[in-house]
Amino acid sequence: MMRREWWILGGLVGLALAIGPRMVAPVRGQITSRFRERGRPDHTGTDVAVPIGTPGVSPGAGSVAFSNYNDRGGHQVGINLDNGLTVGLAHLNDRDVRPGERVTKGQRVGLSGNTGNSTGPHVHVTVTNSQGERIDPETVFNLSA
Repeated sequence: MMRREWWILGGLVGLALAIGPRMVAPVRGQITSRFRERGRPDHTGTDVAVPIGTPGVSPGAGSVAFSNYNDRGGHQVGINLDNGLTVGLAHLNDRDVRPGERVTKGQRVGLSGNTGNSTGPHVHVTVTNSQGERIDPETVFNLSA
């Protein structure tokens, strides 16, 4: 069965026909901070509180763009999905993938943590569209448990 959905991506409205396998949420839990919330234009993701060690998964098939550590995001993974979106997961406790590696929908890419500049156990989820613009992850995924 074909489903029609309205998506708002980077300010553009379009009709998407959801044909074939849909993406899965990279993690689900309690939303503690939303995209650009708290008057912070630099908060370009959604924070999802989950216990340390909760699996973070690839929402769809793609390739790993980066898998690294830095002081701000801690352990983080970025996935270039075959549909043109790039999904990032930050503040992980552990990373399971390497740059260039192919991943499948639902494949574990890391475990949630409290690394980097973090106020508690959570995963910071980002989504970048094919034009390089950060978009609200909640327009793409249901991140709430």
